[in-house]
Amino acid sequence: MLYFSGTWQEGISHTAIYLGDDHIIHATGEEGETTISYMNEYWKKHFTGVKRFDDLTLQYDNEAVFEAYQVLGTEYSLGGASPEQGFDTGGLVQYVYKKGLNIDLPRYGNQQWQEGTEISRDEIERGDLMFFEGSSLIPAVYIGNNQIIVATHSSGVAIVNLTTSSYWPPRYVGSRTYERPQEENREAQLAEAYNGDAYEGTSAEFIQQLFEEGSGMTLPATIEMLRQSGEKIHIEELKRGDLMFFAGEDGGNTAELAAIYLGEGRFAAAIDGKIAITEMNTDEYWIKRLLEGRRITE
Repeated sequence: MLYFSGTWQEGISHTAIYLGDDHIIHATGEEGETTISYMNEYWKKHFTGVKRFDDLTLQYDNEAVFEAYQVLGTEYSLGGASPEQGFDTGGLVQYVYKKGLNIDLPRYGNQQWQEGTEISRDEIERGDLMFFEGSSLIPAVYIGNNQIIVATHSSGVAIVNLTTSSYWPPRYVGSRTYERPQEENREAQLAEAYNGDAYEGTSAEFIQQLFEEGSGMTLPATIEMLRQSGEKIHIEELKRGDLMFFAGEDGGNTAELAAIYLGEGRFAAAIDGKIAITEMNTDEYWIKRLLEGRRITE
């Protein structure tokens, strides 16, 4: 982004996007349209500086943001809560949270404000909700880079940049974050129920039993074959019901123990003749032995 000063007033008065080879694209008052111009002596004389913006790409790693983006441009409709009906402010948020995050929010902004956990402006992350004062409390989906997606009377579902908007920032009330409901995993439930029970089989055989009882799936009964099942996932991606593989005490890349992840740093496994639940968040013994995680899909 190129900036120019003194073209029609003092100070920064004009901006343009650089195209390369001394050409810019910009909106000009003379032509009354967007045009491509050569950086001639006039523009070089008024040239002030350049800035590069590297963080403006819309990120879709949050499903609520993704779903809100899909309905951009949908018309505003009082009482609307679907792409077919159109959206009002509360209807938009209710729709994208249910479709993207499987979170059931109340219908209206003032009710949505009562749910979730209040967070400060500095804590807000993509997918959280920001609330603004209007004729009623207006919810909007925060999408990053100080931008929101909100249902507006004038433009329907639209992106608003809070950095440049003069309307929305003074009306800011606060923000909320909402915890996604955890889908219960049958295998993890069974593993917790077996905690403390005697078990004479191997850790891989215990995993095989859990999946046969939980979802009717037949997994290999040897740890080597089990480690080839499903898809490999990064340790930080572990979710309740995923498998974990640990090396022996001497290290190496050979798995000697298979376990099922229970969430919050806990796992269940057949160890020393019984089923045990272990907490590993701060236990270097297990952290150093952890080889990989795998997700079993039907």
